Amino acid sequence: MEIIKAEEYGLEPTKASELMGNLPTILEDRKSFEMQLSEIKQMDIEDPNTAKLAKELRLKFKDNRAKGITVWHKNAKDFFLKGGQFVDAIKRKEIAVNELAEEQLEQIEKYAEIKAQKVLDELEAKRKQEAEPFAEFIPFGVNLRLLTDEDFTKLLEGAKLQLNAKLEAERIAEEERIAKEKAEAEAREQQRLENERLKAEAEAREKEIAEERARVEAERKKQEEEARKERELMEAKLKAEQEAREKEIAIERAKAEAEKQKLEAELKAKEQEAKRLAEIESARIKAEQEAKAKAEQEAKELAKAPIKVKLSAWIDRFSIPEMKEVEAQEIINKFNAFKNWAKKEIEKL
Repeated sequence: MEIIKAEEYGLEPTKASELMGNLPTILEDRKSFEMQLSEIKQMDIEDPNTAKLAKELRLKFKDNRAKGITVWHKNAKDFFLKGGQFVDAIKRKEIAVNELAEEQLEQIEKYAEIKAQKVLDELEAKRKQEAEPFAEFIPFGVNLRLLTDEDFTKLLEGAKLQLNAKLEAERIAEEERIAKEKAEAEAREQQRLENERLKAEAEAREKEIAEERARVEAERKKQEEEARKERELMEAKLKAEQEAREKEIAIERAKAEAEKQKLEAELKAKEQEAKRLAEIESARIKAEQEAKAKAEQEAKELAKAPIKVKLSAWIDRFSIPEMKEVEAQEIINKFNAFKNWAKKEIEKL
C-alpha cells in the first residue's frame, strides 16, 4: 500500500501529526469493516442474506468515507496550504479503499437483481421471435417480458386467429372479384347486342330527321350569332373592369415594394448592430481565456518551483481587510512586519 510522507509536502512530522487529527480513529473503525468485507466475499452469492449483509456493510463504508474521511479532510485542509496538499493525498488513497469496497459490495448486493434482469432479457428475446410472424396483430407497446406464460399464450393465440381471419377475408374477396368480373363480362355482351339493335333503328330514323336537323341547324346558327354579339359586349365590359383592377393592383404592389425595402433596410441595420455586439463579446471572451491561461501557467510554474519559492508565494497571498481608521495603521505595520519576518525565515530553510 502507498505510504504518504509528510516530508514530501514540506511539512514537519509534528505538523503532519496535528493535521492527521482524528483520522487514525476513523481508519481504525474501518479495519473492522474490512474484516467483514473479507467474510462477505467468501459467502454464497446466491443467498439473499448475502446481498442484505453486503448492503449494510456498504452503507457503513459509505458513512466512514462521507461522514469520516471527507469531513476530516475538509476540516484539516483549512489549516495550512501544504497541509491541504498532504491530506488531499491521504484522502485519495483512503477513499479509493472505501470506493473499491463499496463497488465490490454493490456487485454482491445487486447480484440477484442482475441475474433476474438477464432472465427477463432472454425471455423477451424468445417471445419476440415467436411473435414475429404475427407482429401485425400484437398490440403496440405491450411488454412481453412482464406477461405470464398464460397471458403470452393467449396473446399469441389471439394474433394467430386475427391473421387467419385476415387470410380468409382475402380469399373471399378474391372469389367475389372473379364472380363480379364474370357478371360484368356478361353484361357487356348484352349491352353490345342492344347497341347493335339501337344502331339499326337509328339508321332507319336518320332520313326522317334530316329535315328537322337542317331546321335546327339554321336556328342554332341564328342563336350563335346573337350569342356572339352579346359575348363581345360582355368581353369589352370585362376588359375595362380588368384594366381598372390591374391599375389598382399595380399601385398596391408599388406600396408593398416600398414597405419591403424599408423593412429590409431596418433588418440590415439590426444585423450590423448584432454583428458589432458579437465582435465585442468575442473579444471579451478571448481576453478572459487569455487571462485564465496565464493564471494556469503561473500556477504550473509555481508548482514546479522549489519549496522556498512556494512558501514565499503563499506568504505573499496573506492579506487583511482595508482599514480607514488612523489607529489601524499600527495593526497594518505589524502585519507587514510579520510577512517580512516569515519570508526571511523561509530563506533560512
